[in-house]
Amino acid sequence: MLTTILAAAATVTLAGAPAPQLEQYEANLIPVGTKVPDFELQTPAGAKLKLLETLKKSKVTVINFWFYN
Repeated sequence: MLTTILAAAATVTLAGAPAPQLEQYEANLIPVGTKVPDFELQTPAGAKLKLLETLKKSKVTVINFWFYN
């Protein structure tokens, strides 16, 4: 389910991109149904957060990526 959310979010975000650039981004998306790779991020408070540790603690994990251009 998390993979589906990430793919959908990437598709919505890139909808306004020019066609050649969009094709490049789509080629790098994780296919729906694929196990999500583990990764680590830093929280705004400076703590480290690993995806797999978060998934062990709860049934649902929502990841909200922010980007400021």
